[in-house]
Amino acid sequence: GTRPGPVTPSVRGGAAVYEADNGRAALVEHLTERVGAGDVAPNKALEAMVLRFPLIFTTAWDDLLERAAAAGGRTVQVVYRGEPIPEIKTDCTIIYKLNGGLERPESLVATPADLAVHPLPPAVQKQLRMMLRKQVVFFVGHRPDEEEFEAVFTDLTDAYGGDLPRCHLAVAQGRIDDYQWQRWVWRGLLLFLADPSECMDALKAKLSG
Repeated sequence: GTRPGPVTPSVRGGAAVYEADNGRAALVEHLTERVGAGDVAPNKALEAMVLRFPLIFTTAWDDLLERAAAAGGRTVQVVYRGEPIPEIKTDCTIIYKLNGGLERPESLVATPADLAVHPLPPAVQKQLRMMLRKQVVFFVGHRPDEEEFEAVFTDLTDAYGGDLPRCHLAVAQGRIDDYQWQRWVWRGLLLFLADPSECMDALKAKLSG
């Protein structure tokens, strides 16, 4: 098909307009109020995720993963976009925030200009490339028409230097649009319907069986 662009509005574009009208501090405050999740408890999917995987990459700005890991008795190390990927440790959950975190406003990647200020350095791209050669990429919690998913997929593709191998996306929002299905299958991505909790339950059962 030839239908252009993502279906959902541009979050980064909207953030840029809000920042231009109100200033950076007001943007950070607004995002903290709207998506900071300070009054939200981690769900079972996050709890299972932090206990199963010692290194997690996230596009979220909130601290739900950190709180889930701490509640599970895990030591937590938070790393922000552009910083080297630490060596994996069995007794620690490393959370790599690809878009920065609200708890550290200077790290925040919320607008197109922020993305230009926080590129992934060649050294980090090399680390990602080595990981992608050995691991299966499994995306959970995104929609295929989502700007943020397009951005993280581009990050990984650029780091790999070509089409990503062995990629899977669990889509939780019901039927996958035919255009999006064809678009992503053409790019080498296998899509299926499952929400994060279903994914973690199935993975736990598979690895324990």
